[in-house]
Amino acid sequence: MQGVQGVLAAARRHPKRLTLGGLVGMVLTFWGGTVVDPASQVDSLLGLLFWVSMAAACYALFTGAARQRDALSREAQRWAAEHGWSYAARDDSLLAGWSGDPFVGVPGRPLGDMAVDVLRRRRAVLVELPGAADADAGRTVELETVSFVYRYVTGQALASLVKNYADIAITAVRLPAVLPRLAVGPEDALAAARKRLGAVDHLIESADFNGTYFVEADHPRTAHDVLHARLAQRLLQPDLIGRPWIVERGWIRTWDLVGPQTAVVDGHLRLLEAVVSRVPRHVWQDAQTGARRA
Repeated sequence: MQGVQGVLAAARRHPKRLTLGGLVGMVLTFWGGTVVDPASQVDSLLGLLFWVSMAAACYALFTGAARQRDALSREAQRWAAEHGWSYAARDDSLLAGWSGDPFVGVPGRPLGDMAVDVLRRRRAVLVELPGAADADAGRTVELETVSFVYRYVTGQALASLVKNYADIAITAVRLPAVLPRLAVGPEDALAAARKRLGAVDHLIESADFNGTYFVEADHPRTAHDVLHARLAQRLLQPDLIGRPWIVERGWIRTWDLVGPQTAVVDGHLRLLEAVVSRVPRHVWQDAQTGARRA
């Protein structure tokens, strides 16, 4: 078994150097260190061929997924260069302090979550902040914006040597002030399950909105002020309808379970900026002064 452990340890240290020969060698070592005589040990030979085939299948899965991830990373780098965003291969600090959708694991664990293909930029957004020169207009401010791929392990094989990952594209904007947690998502089976477990759906005056979205709010009054008629109407438009978003710890985020990161980021930004630009002035003022209306 020392040979097996040696191959596994080397593969963990240098995963990109993993070869089919190495996997086959591991299988042969596990088989006992010697190749049996096929003329006298037909059953053993068939068993050996089975395990070699399994090793080859695992190798193909491992290398195919790795090539796909590398291609997506190169596309993210190209997109960032073309659109004036910075790029970092990985930054797990983005996951600290966030909870709930769409996160499923624990950052920092060997099999935990990671934030990869991290894109950053400060973007100008029109916000109805206090102190605007025109009381009826907003003020353009630059807000930190980040887009990244949330990657988590869904399964593993060969003593954690081969891992299967799932990706979720997330975009977040840092808010001008910290607002109470507000989660808005589609009124679907998951929302129904949450309500059966005791979650409270925050309703507003729009029946169409209430039938489309499930809303959880730590501070119902702030949620009511944020989800006014003008924003509710915008969130029911075809390009935004049903899309989830969460305000938490000074950020607002949205995500996509399908499609590569670079294909969904523009839609994410359209949604997030539609919400941020419509938050009423008094909500920002209350947040900045620490006041909360009952």
